[in-house]
Amino acid sequence: GRTKGFQATWKIRHHLTQGIHRVLEDLGFYQYYTPIITHADCEGAGDTFDVKSDWMSEKLTVSGQLHGEVGMLSLGKIYTFSPCFRAEKSETKKHLSEFWMIEPEISFCDLDQAIETSESFLKGVIKYVIDKSEYEFTQLGIDMNHLEFIHQDWIRKTYSEICQEFKVKFGDDISSDVEKMISKKYELPVFITHYPKSLKPFYMKTEGDLALCFDLIFPEVGEVIGGSQREEDYDKLKSEIIRSGIDIEKMDWYLSTRKWGSVPHSGFGMGFERVLMLICKSQKIHDVIPFPISY
Repeated sequence: GRTKGFQATWKIRHHLTQGIHRVLEDLGFYQYYTPIITHADCEGAGDTFDVKSDWMSEKLTVSGQLHGEVGMLSLGKIYTFSPCFRAEKSETKKHLSEFWMIEPEISFCDLDQAIETSESFLKGVIKYVIDKSEYEFTQLGIDMNHLEFIHQDWIRKTYSEICQEFKVKFGDDISSDVEKMISKKYELPVFITHYPKSLKPFYMKTEGDLALCFDLIFPEVGEVIGGSQREEDYDKLKSEIIRSGIDIEKMDWYLSTRKWGSVPHSGFGMGFERVLMLICKSQKIHDVIPFPISY
C-alpha cells in the first residue's frame, strides 16, 4: 500500500503543479524567473546556505519576492515558482531545507485584494486537483471531505483579536500550539492580519506599529501562505532597511525600484509542499517530496 500511496502522491504533485500554472494563467498572471543564487535575503533571517567558487561568494535564495517585484513593475501581475532554501536547524514535521514556493506579486493591489486573490487562487488550485485525482485519492485511501473548505468563506482575524481570544501576549509570535487552537476552534482556514511591525520583514507597508500583512493558517499544516502589501515609498523603505541592519549597498538595486515612483502593490508566498500535505493528508512534509532534504 505504501508504494501505491507514493505513486499517488507524485501524481497529485504533478496535478498540483499544472493546476497552479493554469489558475494563475486564468487570473492573468505571467510566470517570471528569479535567481536561485543571490544575496537578497528577503526575510532578514540569515539562515542561508552559502554558494562559493573562486570568483563568487553568494547565497541560495530564501525567496524570489524581491526580484519578483521588479517583474511586477514591468508585467503587472507575475508569479515565480521555484525552489527556496532555508538553512535553519528545524526538526518539525513541516520544515524542509529545500522546498518549492509560488510567489505572486500584483500591481495596484492592496492588502484586502491580496487576501482575496490568495483565497480564490488556492480554492481554484485545489478544485483542479480534486477534479484530476479521483483515482489517486482512492489509492491513498482518503475521501475528499477534508477539502470541503473550498466551498466556504474563509475566516479573517486580526493579530490583536487572536491575542485576546487565545491569551497571546501582544508582540509575541503566534506559536504552532496557538495555530492548532485556532484551527480547532474555527475548523476552517483562518487569515491572520495586521501583525506588529516588529515581527515582520522590512519591506511590508505599515500603518502605525502594524504591518499590512497576512498569514493563512490551516488545520494540521499550519501556515500555508504569507503575504503583505509592500512599502512603495522610497524614503520609508530606505529607513526600514537601515533600521533592520541590512547592508544598504546590497539592497540598492531593490531600493532603486522605488526611486522614480512606484505603484501600490502586494504579494504572497505559498509553500507548495504544505499545500500537498494538506491535500494528501500527509503527517510529514518529507512524504510529499521525492528526495527530502532537511536537518
